[in-house]
Amino acid sequence: MASTLKIDLATVLQTLAGGRMYPAMAPPKPTLPYGVFLQVVGRPNTTLDAHRAGLTRRLFQIDVYDDTYLGADTLHQQLQAAMASATTFKATQISERDLYEPDTKRHRVLTEWSIWAP
Repeated sequence: MASTLKIDLATVLQTLAGGRMYPAMAPPKPTLPYGVFLQVVGRPNTTLDAHRAGLTRRLFQIDVYDDTYLGADTLHQQLQAAMASATTFKATQISERDLYEPDTKRHRVLTEWSIWAP
């Protein structure tokens, strides 16, 4: 069963790209624009007396794709706004890279997010 954070994240992301934000991997030949998200690292935080703290920090990678550079950048800006407005978790973007995928001729913005949630 998916964690509450992953469900909350998917709910926030489904407002983007006409709902074409996919967990882990996109389907073959997806309609553009679209995005893919996955958890890269996650672990519960513990207190000094070995009790579980109230929040967990997880690192997610969220990539957005489009057929133009500016299209991918626009979707990236929409992603930033959606993450900033999330109410069930706190997200901080820690990196972004503009990339081009020559095999598929798609522009991509790769982002990494630090997300804190109960």
